[in-house]
Amino acid sequence: MKENKLIISGVSLVAAGFIVLFFVNRNATNIAGFISPLLLVSGWVVIAIGLWKKDE
Repeated sequence: MKENKLIISGVSLVAAGFIVLFFVNRNATNIAGFISPLLLVSGWVVIAIGLWKKDE
């Protein structure tokens, strides 16, 4: 059951990353240009951890 929560939270992070990516300016010099990649990468890492984690 923990794995499902991890996967759902990872998908939420990826979705938030794409939403923030919408607000990045052309040169990615605003705060959204810094936060969006962090959200996207951390979301994919959380999804991977959720998929690899075994049921206890």
